[in-house]
Amino acid sequence: MSQELAGSSLKFTQMVSIRGPSMRVDSDIDGRKESWIYDLLSGSATLLDFTTREARVYDATLASAEVARTVPDEKLVARLHPTGRSRVVLGTACDEYAFEVRMSLQGEAVDVVDLRGMAWLTTRAAGLQDYLEFVRLAAQRRLLFADRGAREQADPRVALALARGHSELHRRFAALGAMPCAVDLQYRREQGGVKALVDPRFRGRQQTTAVALTTSALASQIFVVPPDWPIVTAETMGPYRRVLDDPGQGPIHLFGRRFWLGLGAGVSALADPAARAAFGRGHVLPVVRLVSPLRSQGLRLSIAPVFKLYGGSGPHAWIVAPTAGLSFNLASPRADVVPYGAVRAGPYVVHLSESGTRLQPGGSLELGLSFKRRFVLSGGYELIGHRNVPDFSNWSLSAIVRAF
Repeated sequence: MSQELAGSSLKFTQMVSIRGPSMRVDSDIDGRKESWIYDLLSGSATLLDFTTREARVYDATLASAEVARTVPDEKLVARLHPTGRSRVVLGTACDEYAFEVRMSLQGEAVDVVDLRGMAWLTTRAAGLQDYLEFVRLAAQRRLLFADRGAREQADPRVALALARGHSELHRRFAALGAMPCAVDLQYRREQGGVKALVDPRFRGRQQTTAVALTTSALASQIFVVPPDWPIVTAETMGPYRRVLDDPGQGPIHLFGRRFWLGLGAGVSALADPAARAAFGRGHVLPVVRLVSPLRSQGLRLSIAPVFKLYGGSGPHAWIVAPTAGLSFNLASPRADVVPYGAVRAGPYVVHLSESGTRLQPGGSLELGLSFKRRFVLSGGYELIGHRNVPDFSNWSLSAIVRAF
């Protein structure tokens, strides 16, 4: 498989094993191995992490409730038709089909996820009946699969739409009594209005080609958690809990994470009496912030470029600092109001009109509230080294809104 998505590309291998109502998908991506086990009888999806040797068991059937709200059936249109051409895969002539699946996301006037491309289907390959029986039963139970393209999406609605689109394609293939041997699929998100001007459009591509097929008997043990592996979680939100708990990611990609850009204004008050006397006590300043998604567990990266100007036409000073650090949230990230805290540090460039520019160490402590992942109100204290320069340590209160 090869995939280009969200500014990154990779190639990896998968092995799909089907035995009655069970399916296992083993992946090897840059040396990191993981496996998903789907059990249609219990409605569970289990992730095996070979790095930690732990298993996470999810109630996969509950994901359908999220999909029903995000992509209702009446908002989905799927087309699949033969082109009249064929391609040989695994020594078998496969008929070429063009397909398109379009899904309008609930709650947006113009917000569509579009999947389209070509699939090469066979009705003659060994193991076909095993595939058809599994897919048809999965469709009846509305089970979704954690496709990698969906799992890497930050926007939970897009993630669910992609999973819904992939599941719909397999349902359509099975309705033809066919199994895909190769698929060339392109993703596209179409947005209208002002939103299209500030959000980069979602685009991606995924190519899959079968390189081996065997009908050897499969042992039942491969579809269960190894006996010496602990089950560390038993989630109730379906296999997309990780994505759903990671809402609000933006289009800016840095250090392996995604951020949205916040713009706003703040009030800064110098703490040192001598600095206040020279440059004034309070100042209204612009605020720029790169905000990473709030996570339900652990810490997150926080980046806050700092620019502050003190004084006027007479003696004045300015401060620039690329601060970065860690942030943590104190409530579920899906809540409308999420309190959080952040600690950041960085080199501060301090310029004084009378004595030039110096590099000083500094850091900040911030406490704030995030409202629906669109608006942030925060306050804190910034400690700036002041050797041979005035003390520009300050208290601040700021408000930012999501620009994109």
